[in-house]
Amino acid sequence: GTSSAGKPPLSDISEKVIGHALVKGMGQGKRPSYLSGRTFSLALLDVLSPKGVTSTSVTELRGAVVATKNQWLEDTLLPLFDVAGTDMTKLQQLVAQHYDEMMGRVTGWYRRRTQLWVFLTAVIVSGAGNIDTIAMASILYREPVIRAQTVAVAAELAKAGPPVRWQDAYKESSE
Repeated sequence: GTSSAGKPPLSDISEKVIGHALVKGMGQGKRPSYLSGRTFSLALLDVLSPKGVTSTSVTELRGAVVATKNQWLEDTLLPLFDVAGTDMTKLQQLVAQHYDEMMGRVTGWYRRRTQLWVFLTAVIVSGAGNIDTIAMASILYREPVIRAQTVAVAAELAKAGPPVRWQDAYKESSE
């Protein structure tokens, strides 16, 4: 689809970047789970370039960004154009750096959110299973005999290796 001004909305640009050969080749038929800032930068600038990023000047590319009539895109990219001047390599580096910084923020948000869910799940499981880890730690700290026995059992389990999965045991018995 296009916006009322006949320019592609950001979602069209996003789809073109995701469909770009540099990006598509990384996903093995799916969207890639990781995209480097450099790859994103090259794909985005190529999508925005009227003649392809290798044959477009920074000035022409800046005009193409303005022509999208997308305020968010302009607010994000035009300051990078200002810093890059006429140096396409510098612009690519700045876009890549900006992308990496934004992905760092997303990663931080995701990490905090995941830690919250892991903590809440642990609280629920501990509560439902009536597991008192503080009491267990206290007993292990105060009772050297129990602590030594626990360490001995853990050492034996570690020597034995990982447990056999029931699927593997079933497979072996049916052969």
